[in-house]
Amino acid sequence: MAMQRRIFRLVTSNVACWGPVTVMALLKLGGVRIGKEVYAVAAIVLLPINSALNPILYANVFDVIRKCCAAKPGGAVAMTTSEAPTTSIRDTTTKQSRV
Repeated sequence: MAMQRRIFRLVTSNVACWGPVTVMALLKLGGVRIGKEVYAVAAIVLLPINSALNPILYANVFDVIRKCCAAKPGGAVAMTTSEAPTTSIRDTTTKQSRV
């Protein structure tokens, strides 16, 4: 179930950021005139947001924060080094290659 939530977040963020660009491209192919300001907003705002979100979503940061908040009384966020995620990309690729 955790993997499904993770993939859902990735797909949702990509659709939210790339969807308007795709719609603009299809409209442009259909002959609709789109102002330069609209392209600028998409290029300057939406796509960098997607680029900034992807590493966070791929690193599974939300699950770590949720576990940390659930473990603390009152939901206070105070992650110690022992609670920080220790799995690196190298660890996950090594585990996958053994399977």
